[in-house]
Amino acid sequence: MKMQLTAIAAAVALAVSFSASADPRDWTNDTTSYSPSAATFGAQEGIRSGMDGYSQHSDSTVQYSKIDQSGAGANALVNQYDGPQYSLIEQSGADDQATVEQRSGNLNGQNESIIKQHSYNDGNTATVKQIGYRNDSYIDQLGDNNTATVNQINNTQLSDSIIHQRGENNEATINQTNNTDETWSFVGQYGDNNIAVVSQNMADLSSSYIYQDSNSLSVGHYAEVTQTGQTNLSVIRQVGNTPGHAVHNQSGMPGNNTAISNQW
Repeated sequence: MKMQLTAIAAAVALAVSFSASADPRDWTNDTTSYSPSAATFGAQEGIRSGMDGYSQHSDSTVQYSKIDQSGAGANALVNQYDGPQYSLIEQSGADDQATVEQRSGNLNGQNESIIKQHSYNDGNTATVKQIGYRNDSYIDQLGDNNTATVNQINNTQLSDSIIHQRGENNEATINQTNNTDETWSFVGQYGDNNIAVVSQNMADLSSSYIYQDSNSLSVGHYAEVTQTGQTNLSVIRQVGNTPGHAVHNQSGMPGNNTAISNQW
């Protein structure tokens, strides 16, 4: 279920009913010496089915779109209005482009977008724009020099975004802005010289996780998180042989925000 953040002393605990076991999103449950550990971040991948936006694409009342493309240079474009809405795009070539825009005009609007670009090659682009009450976005890219951008804007409470990139020189950008209470984002990048930028604006009780893992000595990773609001959590974990650069920017009144950098 959806993550809720509360300030307890100087730490932050996440109280949710995601399952009978401890919530894998809760870094306070991690007892390893360099917590949050890889296991904590690895568990994020399993949250896909538990995200709080609309995922029942088998429902006959849902607008449903599926695009499956193979070969280089494919272009997929999905526009959906007045939710609930579900979009699935799967592409397996190089230099593919996937663009999804989902809009909902009321509090019942629930959008879900899934983009999978698995090419082992370069230059795929995924762009998602969601406007509504509960938005879910999942982008999975395999290869180098890929770009993923997610914009969840205007009344995006209870929205979630996952970007998963495996390869070098990838870039991930997430913007959750305007009344983004209780939003959540996760960026996992596995390879060298990746960039992750997350912005949660006008956000309370929101959280951002960035995990970057490298394989060789190289230029390094860059991660930046900006949060405005109160009782927010930002966690950046950078590991491997390449140097990492982690930047947290938090502001808001009365505050109660938490930022954590783990680099080794």
